[in-house]
Amino acid sequence: MSDAKHALEALLKTASAELGVPLELTDDNECIISRADGQELVLGAEDGDDMIWIFSPLIEAGHDAREQLFAWCLQENVVQEHTKGAVIGFDVNTNRFLLSHRVHMSIASDGRLGQILSNLFDLTDTISRVISEKQSELAHVSGASSTQSSENQQSGPTHHGFA
Repeated sequence: MSDAKHALEALLKTASAELGVPLELTDDNECIISRADGQELVLGAEDGDDMIWIFSPLIEAGHDAREQLFAWCLQENVVQEHTKGAVIGFDVNTNRFLLSHRVHMSIASDGRLGQILSNLFDLTDTISRVISEKQSELAHVSGASSTQSSENQQSGPTHHGFA
């Protein structure tokens, strides 16, 4: 990762001065940027690739209407109405949705990385809110559907335990 690492370190140095916060690569060649509210962006680059990858943990996935929420997120990746070119993913280890974005190093040069990071923090806030609203909406619809199904099963005739 030496070439990509050096290029990213130079971009981080410029962004650090612009934003007034220390931005450095860890031993794992990642830079973790945390806001006061705990929201994070993690970025890095792979050797031989001119792209910077950036991801941000979003909200935890609930258990209600999980499949419908995943389907909705996949649709958002296609339409990109809310994601503005980023992609919503899922981390099975943390049970959290992630926002993932890739930026060509040339686009992040000339002092633009700081603005890109600020924009991604804003986008993370927006998408977290939208997913949370959709999750609540789907849980409400799912709860209403399961209540109706339960009522229909209770009121309908059963034969040998089958509805």
